[in-house]
Parts: sequence; structure tokens; C-alpha cells
Amino acid sequence: MRRCWAILTGSYPPAPGGVSDYTRVVARALAAAGDEVHVITAGAGCEDDGGVRVHRAGFAVSEIARVGEILDRLPGHREVLVQYTPYAFGASGFNLALPVWLAARSRRERVTVMFHEVMYPVRQGQPLAHNLLGRAHRLMTSMLVRSARRALVATPRWGQILRESCGATCPIIWAPVPSNLPTAVDPDRAAETRSRLAARDEPLVGHFGTYGRWISEMLRPIVLGLRHRTLLVGRGSHDFRARLVAREPSVADRLIAAGELEPAAAAEHLAACDLIVQPYPDGVTTRRSSVMAGLALGAPVVTNAGELTEPLWAASGAVALARGADASSIMRLADALAVDAARRAELSRRAGALYRDRVDVAHAVRIVRGAPCDTDLPSSPIIPRRGG
Repeated sequence: MRRCWAILTGSYPPAPGGVSDYTRVVARALAAAGDEVHVITAGAGCEDDGGVRVHRAGFAVSEIARVGEILDRLPGHREVLVQYTPYAFGASGFNLALPVWLAARSRRERVTVMFHEVMYPVRQGQPLAHNLLGRAHRLMTSMLVRSARRALVATPRWGQILRESCGATCPIIWAPVPSNLPTAVDPDRAAETRSRLAARDEPLVGHFGTYGRWISEMLRPIVLGLRHRTLLVGRGSHDFRARLVAREPSVADRLIAAGELEPAAAAEHLAACDLIVQPYPDGVTTRRSSVMAGLALGAPVVTNAGELTEPLWAASGAVALARGADASSIMRLADALAVDAARRAELSRRAGALYRDRVDVAHAVRIVRGAPCDTDLPSSPIIPRRGG
């Protein structure tokens, strides 16, 4: 049956960001599957984006009525899919307008919330302002899950938080985030890209991301310590390279910053690398589209486990996995892998299989549409209801 989706998101291309890119990937895939898809996001106007109708409307108190007007013009069998992070809908992360508005409409709408993030943590000993922000986020999230008939979570830990801290009683389903780049490239174009970046017998190590503060702090000693030519891909890579070279001029000749590229070009640059290094302070998880970009291309990936890392990473053997966020351990793994072609080939095979069998956008679409998945990723509630 052809279904009608109204996807509410704080950002959508051309606005940058992981949630923006994810929303486009899923929206276009739903449209390609035959569904009618509308995206409601910030801004003004209305346009078509690859079969997806994009409506521009704000989510502030003074603007959110416009969102309701757009919904009311859609077919009565529509389903509302909210792409949520606490900061996605403005007001510096304090936007109560959306959860209050959804609560008022929850009897009229079939609402699914995709939680990319849940809330800022409340912790003893951190500044009062941070705990106040965390409590506001908890209130917003609690209201959202009470309005939803089901919740999707990018990593199982978010499901535990929804149950334990927000009183969620709706089904909670694990929905890994697929790559926001093309999952296949022209091998000739990738080879031509590599020939421009490194000699044939010289290992080329890559990293893909936006070079935010926390990951940059982990990545800095890794990149400085690596002995191989390193390619930095993504928004912020030029500034990151400049800071490293200013600190250690001797690395200038082996550091390349590609900058923010169009998706196809970014995928070609990653495919040109012999391996990709993706460190994360809280560990690799299925919410990280940056690591999925490498897996989707069958690239050998070096990353690390942490407090949020799911068991599938170790069980699948799809990545070279360091224990904890220790830069020296990650660097040693990368150095060893750079000169071990056989190990890289095995990781490449396993990476492609993990992505294809468990993460690809086709699985995301089946989860969003509520159909059972043909993999061993949970397609039913992953966190039991209290007392269940």
C-alpha cells in the first residue's frame, strides 16, 4: 500500500549536518519505494527534491501552527516521522513548542520519533547550567515518547535512556544510521583520485568527519603519530590540517585536506584510501554515519570501542577495534594495518557484508515502514516495557 509520510526535521539539505543528510537519504528511499513523502523543515517556500516534497516552516511557538496547516492538507492516512535531536528545532536546545504541539495532536496523528540523540546528561558535579539543560531535554523527550506510537533509536543505549529516564512505554526499535554518501563508486575514478594523492606503493590513510572538538582532540595525536600519508575529508578538514601543521610543521608534506566535497567526490576520496581511521570518544556505534560511509564502500576501518559501542562491532570482525579511546592504541592498529594487505582485504570483505546485511538504507526503510527485517538486528522492541 502506498503510504504518506510527513517527516519533521530541523534541517534538510542544503543545510549541512548528519541529521539533514540522513533525512534526505531516508526520504528519497521511501519515495523510491513508492510512498508519498513530504518533509517539513525550517525556512520558507516549497520545492521538489528527487520525488520528495519539501515544505518550509518553523518550529518556534509563533510558527508551529504553520506545520499543522501543512499536515492538515495531506491525506488523512499520513504518518508523522520526527527526526529528533535536542538541538534540532532551535531555541538553543530549549524548544518545548514541538513536544507540546505534538502532544496536542497525538490523538490525530500516527507519530514515530527517530532519536538520533536523546538528551544532555544530568550528572553530579557538572555545572548547574548543564544539569538544567539536561533536565529540560528530559522533559522534552518524555513528552515526545508519550506522544509517539513507537520510537526508533540510532543506538540501543538511547532506548535504555528512554525507558529508564523518560518513562517510555511505546515500542522502541533499533534503527542503525546508513551512510549519507554513495555506497558505490567508479573504480577508475577512485584509482585516478588515489594516483593524485599518493604513490602506488605508499599507504594512504583517510578520515571522514566534520572535525568537531571532541573527535578532533582524539584524532590529533593519531594523525601526528602516523607514519603514512593521511587524507582528511569533510567540512572543517582544512582548518584541522592548518592547526596541526602550525603545531608540527614537519607533517605538512604528508597531510592532505580535501575539504567539504559533493557526496560522490567524497565517496571517491574515501574509496581511494587503503584504510580509514575513525576514532570516537564514546566508542563506535551505529549512530555514526561517518563510520558507515567507509563500511558501505568496503573500506578497512580502524576505530575504537567505548561506553556506547554495540556488541555487533566485535562480533562481526568488520573493523579493527581498539579497546577504549586511547590514541596510541588506535595509531598502532592503523600503522600495522597499513602494511598488512591480507588483513585489509579480510576487513574489507567483512565491512561490506556488515553494511549490506544490517545497515543499508533498505533496512532503514523497512524499519521505518514497520516491516520485519530479514537480519538479526531487532525489528521488535529492543528494550522491554517495565514489568514486561
